[in-house]
Amino acid sequence: MNFKSIGVGLLAGTLVSGVAVLLTAPTSGKELRNSCQSSMNSLRQSAKQLSREGIEIKDQAVETFKISGDILKTASSEIKHSIDQWQEETAPSIDRIKSEVEDVQKNVEELQKLVKKD
Repeated sequence: MNFKSIGVGLLAGTLVSGVAVLLTAPTSGKELRNSCQSSMNSLRQSAKQLSREGIEIKDQAVETFKISGDILKTASSEIKHSIDQWQEETAPSIDRIKSEVEDVQKNVEELQKLVKKD
Protein backbone atom coordinates (compact mmCIF):
# COMPACT_ATOMS: atom_id res chain seq x y z
CA MET A 1 0.00 0.00 0.00
CA ASN A 2 1.49 3.36 -1.00
CA PHE A 3 1.07 5.78 1.90
CA LYS A 4 2.18 8.74 -0.18
CA SER A 5 -0.63 8.26 -2.67
CA ILE A 6 -3.14 7.84 0.17
CA GLY A 7 -1.93 11.10 1.73
CA VAL A 8 -2.13 12.92 -1.59
CA GLY A 9 -5.62 11.52 -2.14
CA LEU A 10 -6.74 12.66 1.30
CA LEU A 11 -5.29 16.13 0.74
CA ALA A 12 -6.84 16.49 -2.72
CA GLY A 13 -10.22 15.30 -1.44
CA THR A 14 -10.10 17.73 1.45
CA LEU A 15 -9.22 20.65 -0.79
CA VAL A 16 -11.94 19.84 -3.32
CA SER A 17 -14.53 19.40 -0.61
CA GLY A 18 -13.37 22.65 1.04
CA VAL A 19 -13.81 24.59 -2.17
CA ALA A 20 -17.22 23.03 -2.72
CA VAL A 21 -18.26 23.96 0.81
CA LEU A 22 -17.10 27.55 0.34
CA LEU A 23 -19.06 27.89 -2.88
CA THR A 24 -22.26 26.35 -1.57
CA ALA A 25 -22.08 27.33 2.10
CA PRO A 26 -25.36 28.25 3.75
CA THR A 27 -23.49 29.43 6.87
CA SER A 28 -21.83 32.69 7.82
CA GLY A 29 -18.18 33.39 7.12
CA LYS A 30 -17.17 32.96 10.75
CA GLU A 31 -18.91 29.60 11.04
CA LEU A 32 -17.41 28.55 7.76
CA ARG A 33 -13.88 29.54 8.89
CA ASN A 34 -14.36 27.57 12.10
CA SER A 35 -15.56 24.58 10.12
CA CYS A 36 -12.60 24.85 7.75
CA GLN A 37 -10.23 25.19 10.70
CA SER A 38 -11.77 22.09 12.28
CA SER A 39 -11.46 20.18 9.00
CA MET A 40 -7.81 21.17 8.63
CA ASN A 41 -7.08 20.12 12.21
CA SER A 42 -8.79 16.81 11.56
CA LEU A 43 -6.76 16.36 8.35
CA ARG A 44 -3.52 17.12 10.21
CA GLN A 45 -4.38 14.60 12.90
CA SER A 46 -5.24 11.99 10.28
CA ALA A 47 -1.95 12.64 8.47
CA LYS A 48 0.02 12.33 11.71
CA GLN A 49 -1.77 9.13 12.64
CA LEU A 50 -1.20 7.72 9.14
CA SER A 51 2.47 8.59 9.43
CA ARG A 52 2.75 6.90 12.85
CA GLU A 53 0.98 3.79 11.59
CA GLY A 54 3.23 3.67 8.54
CA ILE A 55 6.31 3.83 10.76
CA GLU A 56 4.89 1.09 13.00
CA ILE A 57 4.22 -1.14 10.00
CA LYS A 58 7.75 -0.55 8.70
CA ASP A 59 9.23 -1.37 12.11
CA GLN A 60 7.14 -4.54 12.34
CA ALA A 61 8.26 -5.62 8.87
CA VAL A 62 11.91 -5.05 9.76
CA GLU A 63 11.50 -7.04 12.98
CA THR A 64 9.69 -9.84 11.12
CA PHE A 65 12.47 -10.08 8.54
CA LYS A 66 15.08 -10.13 11.29
CA ILE A 67 13.30 -12.89 13.20
CA SER A 68 12.67 -14.95 10.09
CA GLY A 69 16.36 -14.64 9.16
CA ASP A 70 17.37 -15.92 12.59
CA ILE A 71 14.90 -18.79 12.33
CA LEU A 72 16.20 -19.77 8.90
CA LYS A 73 19.79 -19.73 10.14
CA THR A 74 18.87 -21.91 13.10
CA ALA A 75 16.82 -24.31 10.99
CA SER A 76 19.54 -24.69 8.36
CA SER A 77 22.11 -25.32 11.08
CA GLU A 78 19.89 -27.99 12.67
CA ILE A 79 19.21 -29.66 9.32
CA LYS A 80 22.94 -29.76 8.52
CA HIS A 81 23.62 -31.26 11.93
CA SER A 82 20.91 -33.90 11.40
CA ILE A 83 22.31 -34.84 8.00
CA ASP A 84 25.84 -35.12 9.40
CA GLN A 85 24.58 -37.27 12.26
CA TRP A 86 22.61 -39.50 9.86
CA GLN A 87 25.71 -39.96 7.69
CA GLU A 88 27.77 -40.93 10.73
CA GLU A 89 25.13 -43.40 11.90
CA THR A 90 24.69 -45.02 8.49
CA ALA A 91 28.38 -45.17 7.54
CA PRO A 92 29.04 -48.55 9.27
CA SER A 93 25.98 -50.10 7.61
CA ILE A 94 27.03 -48.80 4.21
CA ASP A 95 30.55 -50.19 4.69
CA ARG A 96 29.11 -53.55 5.76
CA ILE A 97 26.79 -53.67 2.73
CA LYS A 98 29.70 -52.81 0.41
CA SER A 99 31.75 -55.60 1.94
CA GLU A 100 28.89 -58.08 1.52
CA VAL A 101 28.40 -57.04 -2.11
CA GLU A 102 32.12 -57.57 -2.75
CA ASP A 103 31.89 -61.01 -1.15
CA VAL A 104 28.90 -61.89 -3.30
CA GLN A 105 30.76 -60.75 -6.40
CA LYS A 106 33.75 -62.93 -5.46
CA ASN A 107 31.44 -65.89 -4.91
CA VAL A 108 29.78 -65.34 -8.28
CA GLU A 109 33.16 -65.16 -9.98
CA GLU A 110 34.27 -68.38 -8.29
CA LEU A 111 31.05 -70.09 -9.31
CA GLN A 112 31.52 -68.92 -12.89
CA LYS A 113 35.04 -70.36 -12.89
CA LEU A 114 33.74 -73.66 -11.54
CA VAL A 115 30.97 -73.79 -14.11
CA LYS A 116 33.43 -73.15 -16.94
CA LYS A 117 35.72 -75.96 -15.74
CA ASP A 118 32.92 -78.47 -15.73
